[in-house]
Amino acid sequence: MTGERLFSVVVRQSSGQRTEKTFSLPVMLYRGVFRAGETYHPGDTVTWGGSLWHCNSMTEDKPEKLIHQPGPWLQNVGGMQEAENDGITDTGRDQGTSACRP
Repeated sequence: MTGERLFSVVVRQSSGQRTEKTFSLPVMLYRGVFRAGETYHPGDTVTWGGSLWHCNSMTEDKPEKLIHQPGPWLQNVGGMQEAENDGITDTGRDQGTSACRP
């Protein structure tokens, strides 16, 4: 877990006893364009291949769509290339079909 997701709470009692607890928040952090050799942690998001990807488990692997198995990355938002492959034009419509499908 990276430092941006961690915080600590310190309690000092009148007796002098000190208690410290560290917590992590499961928040998404955008890390920019994917960089080979960098370690990504759960909650990190990157852009790669025109798409936004969410990291589910610690990895250095590049994001890719895996058909039959879960991988470390989940594609959140597909790029224009995928939209074109679905028959959607750059205007978001093709023969009256909305680009925003359920």
